[in-house]
Amino acid sequence: MKIALIGAGPRNLMAFERLVYWALDRKWADEVKILIFDPFGIGGRVWNPNQNHELKMNSLASKITLFTDDSIQMEGNPHLGPTLFEWATTLGKDFIENNNFKRQKLLLEEIDHLTKYSYSSRALFGIYQQWFFQHVEKRMPSNFSIEIHSNLIHNVKLDKEKYILLTDELAYQVDAISAALGEGMDEPSDAEKEAQAFAEAHHLKYVPVRYPAEVDVDDIAPTDQVIIRGLGLSFIDSCPN
Repeated sequence: MKIALIGAGPRNLMAFERLVYWALDRKWADEVKILIFDPFGIGGRVWNPNQNHELKMNSLASKITLFTDDSIQMEGNPHLGPTLFEWATTLGKDFIENNNFKRQKLLLEEIDHLTKYSYSSRALFGIYQQWFFQHVEKRMPSNFSIEIHSNLIHNVKLDKEKYILLTDELAYQVDAISAALGEGMDEPSDAEKEAQAFAEAHHLKYVPVRYPAEVDVDDIAPTDQVIIRGLGLSFIDSCPN
């Protein structure tokens, strides 16, 4: 069996964990290959460990976990593990020091000041996700294998009882799919294309829908007038301190 996880953020990492522990609990004998697709690697786009360290989560570090427990109604046995706060203050420093993260000093300083009531940086949660993935991967049964692909999936087609995943250059045939696609990767809408054309015609800067941490705004002067469409988290990320 081949299973595709499209997106390597929290949702599909938890799906990966469930697949591994279901297989262990139920003693699956069939060969299982898991294919993970994400151009941004484990953790996905929003939780990139190398992003601006000032971008924070909106939940307390002590309330965030990728592990299951007895409070969850689900099939299979829970697999206990540390919350983001517990991991950071016990295993986090060693994991960060043993890997080449861009803002290592800031991340270590963050852990030194982290409490149960702290809001973690998104970067630190991204590193927790990478540790979680390695933690689960080490526990895979011998009939499991895994591949990580940076290809962007553009389309999925059904061919009889198989799914065909299409990229720019390759096609992958799988038996099942879990899609956790994130945000900001859609093709521009007609309204967005119109705004882009207007900006180009009037020599204005137009930034399409995307994750704010990736937007280059260095050419915007303090005296410039800026319109931001929407009042969600991306609005907060886009505003200056």
